[in-house]
Amino acid sequence: MFSNLAEVPERRARFTEERRFAALDQPLHSQGRLLWRRPDLLEKHTEAPEAETLRITGDAVEVALPGQPMRAFSLAAQPQLRGFVEALRAPLAGDLATLERLFDAELSGAPIAWQLRLVPRDARMRQAMAGMEILGALAEPREIRLRQPNGDAQTLLIEPLP
Repeated sequence: MFSNLAEVPERRARFTEERRFAALDQPLHSQGRLLWRRPDLLEKHTEAPEAETLRITGDAVEVALPGQPMRAFSLAAQPQLRGFVEALRAPLAGDLATLERLFDAELSGAPIAWQLRLVPRDARMRQAMAGMEILGALAEPREIRLRQPNGDAQTLLIEPLP
């Protein structure tokens, strides 16, 4: 599975996202586009309900909201966010070494329908992320489920674009 993922130089996809927060009665929904490009570019363009662009290149993070100045910071200053980013980038890159360094990783299923479960090894990362599951088919991630220690959860459904 990791060698299949490593062979894809760029991915474009549409996403729909559902976020469930313990403090809210209703989940929050959003949709947009995703871009991943070797070696380490990850972009999330949220189109609805509010426009937002999140761009991560290497350690540099940029967040753009309409009508506001772009915010930029480094993942080096955000170790909890780094874990989340690497949980997304390493599988897309087929980078098993990074996954095994940062997470207890369990791969199950078959190439046509696989599931990768990740639990952060670092205690600081576990404060922000209890675990993540990535479900996929062949070389395409199709669903990402993130669980936070407080019970909040996020599900991202991914539809690859040609």
